[in-house]
Amino acid sequence: ADSPVSEYAAEALGVPEEDIFSHLVTFLQDGAPGVRRAAAYALGKLGDQRAVEPLRKALYDDHDKVRREAVNSLGQLKAVEALIEALGNPDDTIRNLAVHALDDLEDPRAVEPLIAALGDEDSSVRQVACYAVRDLGDVRAVQPLIERLRDSNKFVRQCAAEALGKIGDPRAIEPLKALAATEQDEYVKNKVESALRHLEK
Repeated sequence: ADSPVSEYAAEALGVPEEDIFSHLVTFLQDGAPGVRRAAAYALGKLGDQRAVEPLRKALYDDHDKVRREAVNSLGQLKAVEALIEALGNPDDTIRNLAVHALDDLEDPRAVEPLIAALGDEDSSVRQVACYAVRDLGDVRAVQPLIERLRDSNKFVRQCAAEALGKIGDPRAIEPLKALAATEQDEYVKNKVESALRHLEK
């Protein structure tokens, strides 16, 4: 790729610019985690779509920082399908980062997978998924968000209420009223009441 990144990397590595991609892929499989992480980062900056497949494999690297760099680079490459696949990764941090990346990309293919992420076993993933579906504003998310109003995690309840307020579907009114009557956390209760005010305008 003819870019400042590839030119700089080629100079740093002492290889022809046209060979930089294959060298970075080789480094991505290198024994040293720091080298693999740097290669994952550089592949994202390079902007070459051929990097998607090796980065997808790197999501299962045995070193967490390599996995994180790989998912961030997939976001830079707008690799929607690979990011959707990452929502099923065993590492909750990778799932979290994949939700963030898909939220930024706003691709319609991601709507249903992001809605499914509302049921993730990890509360931080459920929380960022609430914000992602809020940003998408798709009414298909309404019922799953209503279910999250009963989540054991108060931050998930809060962002579910906010999302329902923004989406603006009247189906959320009664469930939000029920939560407002029972919610013990004052901050969450305020968010629920704010969502209700928005819905009852």
